[in-house]
Amino acid sequence: MDGYSYERQAIEHHLFERPRGVDAETGRPNPPRSPMTNADLVSDIVTPNIALRNAIRSFCESYPDMRIEPPEVNLQDVKAAVESMEKDGIQTSAGLQEQISQQQVEIQRLTNSLRTTREQNIQLREENIDLREENALLCEVNVLPHAPPGQHQRPCTPAAATALAASAFAVAPPGVQKEMIGEQIYPFVARHLGCGWSPPLTGKVTGMMLELDNSVLLELIGNEERMKERLDEAYRALQSNTVFMASLQRQVGSS
Repeated sequence: MDGYSYERQAIEHHLFERPRGVDAETGRPNPPRSPMTNADLVSDIVTPNIALRNAIRSFCESYPDMRIEPPEVNLQDVKAAVESMEKDGIQTSAGLQEQISQQQVEIQRLTNSLRTTREQNIQLREENIDLREENALLCEVNVLPHAPPGQHQRPCTPAAATALAASAFAVAPPGVQKEMIGEQIYPFVARHLGCGWSPPLTGKVTGMMLELDNSVLLELIGNEERMKERLDEAYRALQSNTVFMASLQRQVGSS
């Protein structure tokens, strides 16, 4: 050896278990090297250092407090600890399984909710399509068939529009019939009263006209002169009401 002292287990591992490589020229294993000097060792025979062993033993006997004793291991405690860990692992696994089950139930609930919402959206879309078709039918009141190419299209008169939508008007509910008549009257009111009237005031006059019976309104749509007379009456009534309300507000303010 190299004259140094080592722990037996460590030096035997260094000499006999650690790979040393092969000499490229001779093909033989390389000789072991000294852990301290890294020089080649002439021999790998390990000789016990009895003097150093005795000195260490004497030191430990003189200073017992400095001796490090290996901890005592109670096999029962180890077994109990292992069983406790296994029990905790089982409980944790059961808790995870329960959480996974709850998440699966929640995912299924959300999936059903999304499916229901999609079906409702499809139904609403179909209803909207039906409403658009119904509105398109009702809009025939204001739209004439397209004129042939090269010909000018004449504006739709109330009588012609009523004739076009007669079938739709006949099967429509009373409320829808009133709306259809209002769509015919409103443009006529706007033209008759002039551009100086704002849309809200035009709407008020139209609303006053719609208080009449549907049969009377249909006759007025077909008779422009009588329609103008009725509009003049509604216009004067609205003006009188406006003057009355202004006078009443002044009286209230002065009192």
